[in-house]
Amino acid sequence: MTSTFTGNKYLEEPANGDYVNLWNIPNNNNFTVIDAALGRQATVTVTGVSTTQTLNAVVGSPITNGAITIGIFQYQCQTLIFTGTLGVNLTYLIPSGVSGMWNIYNATSGAYTLTIASAGSVAGGVTIPQGSRAQILCDGGVSYGVALSSTTNSPAGVTGSVQYNNGGVLAGGSTLTTDGKTLVMNSSFMRNRIINGAMQIAQRGTSFTSVNGYTLDRWAVFSAGTFVNAAQISGPAGFSYALQITGVTGNTQAQCLQRIESYNIADLAGTTVTLSVTMQASSPQTVGWTAYYPTSADNYTGSTLITSGTFSVTTSATQFTTQISLPSNVANGLQISFSPNNFGAFTSGTLTITGVQLEAGSVATPFEFKSVGDTLVLCQRYFADVAFSGSSPAYQIGGYSGVIGNVTGPALVLPVTMRALPTLATRNITYSNGAGLTVTTLSAQTVSNYFSWSAIGNSYVTFNLAANAEI
Repeated sequence: MTSTFTGNKYLEEPANGDYVNLWNIPNNNNFTVIDAALGRQATVTVTGVSTTQTLNAVVGSPITNGAITIGIFQYQCQTLIFTGTLGVNLTYLIPSGVSGMWNIYNATSGAYTLTIASAGSVAGGVTIPQGSRAQILCDGGVSYGVALSSTTNSPAGVTGSVQYNNGGVLAGGSTLTTDGKTLVMNSSFMRNRIINGAMQIAQRGTSFTSVNGYTLDRWAVFSAGTFVNAAQISGPAGFSYALQITGVTGNTQAQCLQRIESYNIADLAGTTVTLSVTMQASSPQTVGWTAYYPTSADNYTGSTLITSGTFSVTTSATQFTTQISLPSNVANGLQISFSPNNFGAFTSGTLTITGVQLEAGSVATPFEFKSVGDTLVLCQRYFADVAFSGSSPAYQIGGYSGVIGNVTGPALVLPVTMRALPTLATRNITYSNGAGLTVTTLSAQTVSNYFSWSAIGNSYVTFNLAANAEI
């Protein structure tokens, strides 16, 4: 009797009574085909192939109308690699009725195209660019006998980077390149090197008159001439808060700045970063910005200008972005500043600032919002006011003493380890049978204290404590 064969991979199905004592022949042949379907690759050479030739080593139909039917051995394999030089536009056909999935690699050269289609629908084939790979699906039907999907991996950009292009290509290592822009995703979490960029935390208060120092956490406002005013206000759409600077008569210059600690910026030295900020003004104005690095780590008694620029701010809240090439000296730290009227006199009107972000790469990503709790902890490395949410005393020390004189209380622990030994300030001090509270830093997180007991018996002192380790 005569064997039959399966429609897709051409596996032999011996008839009853065939291959007596010789079943190893079809059995082994079928296993060979199965192995090919799971992982074997076949190479198809296109050099010299034209519409008047039959593909060498193909079992099946000859070339018809410029299309070459892929032979049984070839379509049994999982991967087909096309090599050689194309002399014409060639279409290779999966035989009608054969369905499956194949990996195709177009390793050809020549100024012509290579297309894979089904003999059931030649017009619906997929053209694979040279140097690209594609995954081809075919259902084998006459009506739908075309490749249902294809993906390529021919990225643009430099070797060793991650690239994504308009063709849907993603490959590589550490840098994501999109349409000529570079977004370095070294740190997709906590990528913003600015702390309190959304102006959420205000341990020192929310309103500052004649200010020439720190205002909202991590943000200093410095003035020349008459000092300007500053306040935390409701932010524009997308932001709960903003820092607003108000000009005053007699002012000759004002600027708002943040100094990024060296530990938090050193890894970006020698790279390109993107600065973004959302601003609006009571009347249109040019806002200047600068980037400086200090002469030594976190010490701004001397500093060097890296670059500067301007933003044209209007009465509508607008996000502005710019790229900055950081020199190696940024390992010492980085200062970013904004100035109303381009570092000129600011005698009236307001400038509102929020959404400040500094991140690796040359693409501005959406502002990275952090929880209030996380942002507060980051701010407390530089300034910690234990009672910043009110005036109630944060500490109380004392007890019963049988002597009169100085008594040392237990060491006080600050909320976090601060950047350096902080300077201390007390307020809202209340005594009971005592006087002369003295506090001294023991470490970047602990404070010693003592006060004088004026009478034998119970005595105590309550107070608030602020610790400052700003740059």
